[in-house]
Amino acid sequence: MEVPVEQTDERNLTSATTAMERGRKPVSFAAAGVVELRRYLLHPGGFPVLRRLFENHFIAGQQDAGMLVGTVYEDLDQPDRFVWWRAFADMADRRRALETFYDGPLWAAHRDEANATMIDSDDVLLLRHTDPPHGDMFADRLVSGPPPGTTTATMIVRGAVDLDEGMWVTGKLPDILEAVLQVPVSTWRTEPAANTFPRLPVRPGLAFVWTADFSDPAELAAALNRLRAHPDWRRWGDGHTGDVELMRLRGVTTGQARP
Repeated sequence: MEVPVEQTDERNLTSATTAMERGRKPVSFAAAGVVELRRYLLHPGGFPVLRRLFENHFIAGQQDAGMLVGTVYEDLDQPDRFVWWRAFADMADRRRALETFYDGPLWAAHRDEANATMIDSDDVLLLRHTDPPHGDMFADRLVSGPPPGTTTATMIVRGAVDLDEGMWVTGKLPDILEAVLQVPVSTWRTEPAANTFPRLPVRPGLAFVWTADFSDPAELAAALNRLRAHPDWRRWGDGHTGDVELMRLRGVTTGQARP
């Protein structure tokens, strides 16, 4: 039975969650075995409502369940898009943590209000670090959030047939990105394991993601011009038949809303 909002005692929610089986929360995004990049399309006016729910309830509740919650971002080009990250120790702990949270009383108390803000919540990528891992410093900033005024760039490359070899999952592409963009870069690739919590779908297919912070949109624009002119990037782009999407983001809530 669902718990009506007006009948829920917030003081009892944490202890109830603690009594359930939780996942092992990773100590950092850099140490996480699997992460999710989640993008929601919201109804107009839904962003501040969902942001408030995260700040007041969902960040702490997911931490208690065994997840590491990252920064919440607004999209500078799509104001009704809500972008956020969360991390897990591994796929087994992901299942346990998600079951704990979504079967628990806190989500039951607030899910109707949260779901009412959303048009689409299924644009989710299940990711792991590239091999070898790259960008630990930036990955850990996903929790603390970028400095004020920062523009965060996140590029998603889908449908690349060569994601399992060559520059995409080796050290070559991260090295190129950092050399050309001139900032620390964190790189991720699709987690190939089956979704262990099918109630929350994830997008199928191969994907590569890089993300980096820039002091302002002008610095980002100059960096992207350098990247587009780089011969290795141009050579790859000429043969790529999948989708490439760049988001320009601004952090609005960090994963440190609760110690």
